[in-house]
Amino acid sequence: MVSLNDNYPDKWIPYEDNPRIVGLVVSHFMPVIGA
Repeated sequence: MVSLNDNYPDKWIPYEDNPRIVGLVVSHFMPVIGA
């Protein structure tokens, strides 16, 4: 995920982990497709 807030670093979450926190951090991060 690419951080939209400079105070937070970009985070890389493997698809296999099936991240469930994405909805909670959507205000700070956006998914990167094809990265």
